[in-house]
Amino acid sequence: MENKKNVKQFIAKMSKTLSAKSTPLQCLKILADRMRGKHLKNIGSMSQIIDDLMQKLSLTSQEQALAFTAVFDRHCGGRPSDIEDIASYYDCEPLEAMQLAPALREMLSKGLMQVVNNENRITQMRFDIDDEVTECILEGKTVKPRTSKMRKFNQYDLCIQVSSLIHDRDIPTKSLISRMEKLEKEHRSLALVKGLKALRLSVADRALFYEISHDLLTNEDCDTDIVRTLSDIFDNVLERTKTRRMLINGNHPLMKAELIEQVGENEMRLSDDGKKLLFGKDAAVYGVATEKLDRYAFVDKIFNIMRDTSKESKRRQYLLQRKVEKLEDYNKHLSFIGKLVGLDALSRFVFYITASAFTDGGSYRLDNLDNIYDKHKALIEKNKFKQETHPLMERGLVELTNDGFLNSTSIVLTEKGKEIFLEEDIDLFIDKPSSKDMILHDKVAEKKLFFDDELSGQLQMLGKSLEPENYNALRQRLKEKNMPQGIAALLYGEPGTGKTESVIQMARATGRDIMHVDISQTKSCWFGESEKIIKDVFKKYRRLCQKSELTPILLFNEADAVLSRRKDASSSNVAQTENAIQNIILEELENLDGILIATTNLATNLDRAFDRRFLFKIKFGKPALTAKKLIWQYKMPMLTPAQARSLATTYDFTGGEIDNIARKATMKELLEGTSITPATLDQFCKEERLQSAQGRKIGF
Repeated sequence: MENKKNVKQFIAKMSKTLSAKSTPLQCLKILADRMRGKHLKNIGSMSQIIDDLMQKLSLTSQEQALAFTAVFDRHCGGRPSDIEDIASYYDCEPLEAMQLAPALREMLSKGLMQVVNNENRITQMRFDIDDEVTECILEGKTVKPRTSKMRKFNQYDLCIQVSSLIHDRDIPTKSLISRMEKLEKEHRSLALVKGLKALRLSVADRALFYEISHDLLTNEDCDTDIVRTLSDIFDNVLERTKTRRMLINGNHPLMKAELIEQVGENEMRLSDDGKKLLFGKDAAVYGVATEKLDRYAFVDKIFNIMRDTSKESKRRQYLLQRKVEKLEDYNKHLSFIGKLVGLDALSRFVFYITASAFTDGGSYRLDNLDNIYDKHKALIEKNKFKQETHPLMERGLVELTNDGFLNSTSIVLTEKGKEIFLEEDIDLFIDKPSSKDMILHDKVAEKKLFFDDELSGQLQMLGKSLEPENYNALRQRLKEKNMPQGIAALLYGEPGTGKTESVIQMARATGRDIMHVDISQTKSCWFGESEKIIKDVFKKYRRLCQKSELTPILLFNEADAVLSRRKDASSSNVAQTENAIQNIILEELENLDGILIATTNLATNLDRAFDRRFLFKIKFGKPALTAKKLIWQYKMPMLTPAQARSLATTYDFTGGEIDNIARKATMKELLEGTSITPATLDQFCKEERLQSAQGRKIGF
């Protein structure tokens, strides 16, 4: 007996010595070898190694050491463990293994283990060893407690577990409701549970919300099939039918609370409010506006509302109206919303959709009103647009246009509509006159022009009226007398008589830039395109006026093609187009708030409707003898007064023709290095008219 006692003491002493030198991994191996399959019995014989393992792993009980050993051993084989796996490891009943549950929870709180599935129930949890803990064990270091890495149970876990209950075919509705209530009670601190209970929804209604939420979490593009879902929740046909009827009619408590919405005849999904309740601060990730929107995000959201609201829904118009009102209420900081006060919600919706199309570079087709209204209402609204009696058109916010696609009609924003929507961003979307269309006053070289006294007097009056002080005073006086404030002038006469140059020099003298319009570019072979181009000209000019310190001049140079007498509209499509362009110009002249100057060579062919629209009508004839003499001397300073007079008398040239001859003479002097002779100058004069000039020889 004494010998046996000594042997035991020796073994204990050796074990203690061995234990002190063992690494955590060696302790785990010894314990696993001795305890695996032992029914959690004979723990006493392993007390020393268990105590040592507890010290090295910062464990506080033998149960923790045994649970850790089983989970770690399976972890080394790449397998997580649940209660049943631990029971199998020790070859005992699951009920016996459940004694280790508190130890498992404690190790989770210390960060020594982690749960690798979304379960919160201890019987369903699958445990594994944290990677950092594994590294410490392999390196022979003492494992210290750390902050728990166990993820807190959240609203998503709740939806997953409720869905799991719903899809369990062995659970009747009564049991489903009971288990779900217990689950909610256990996690009553969740904001989702609090929010749903605050709405006083029934347990079955909350179950439906959780299931629709689970479908969204599983697949963002998946809507919930109501027929199938109600079959999963209710085992009573009458209850299913009653709930389905409420959903279709929009009377279901979840729909009244605006947490879900119908997206098809038998499909439902979470509304934005429903997503806010489910996702909380993460709602923005799922496309829910949690911050104030800018104008572009707002109309994009409107477009998505239309796209996502089912056409099949009998409540489509109501749903669209309600969603628009809620979005507007959330974004009252957008000033254009306030400028639409007085319009009904769906008319505002049409404006926003049109604005969305505009920002994408397109237009909103009139036929697409079928996506907003029911068939009968859509016809009524279309007719309002066609008859120009729609409230949006009466306010001047939108207009109809032919978009060129199979002659379809589209709704587009007017200039006023663009200004209301875009505000300070309007310059980003409105085409500005290109540099080739602009003549800047400070880039114009001074050029002296010579006219007879009568023409000079008319031009002087026009020029003085454009001087800033006079122009502003004139506009004020005209306004007081309730007269049109725009200034329109027509300069007409033969080519080369100085019409265009007079406008350019007038602009230089008064500090006004010129927006130059090439009339030939306003005509297009496409039906209706020419009218659009000419309208755009005036739109650009109005924008330019708003942005310019001094009102610029709109110059229609060589405008014969658009100012000539109207043709019989039935004669050709070209005649129809030209007449349409003239009507636009006449209307713009009638409402002109700026400066328009047109030049033409064919005043005798001018349509009489333009007569009263032009305040100034100034005729440019060929210069008189005195004026021609001065032009010759100005262009060619080497001429004596007698020589200049001789040229003026011999040749009946315009200023433009004299300018051509002077330029030729300059070129010849430069290229040949010789002075111009009378014979050469005489030859240039004859070549200018492509015919022999009669008269005496020119002498120097």
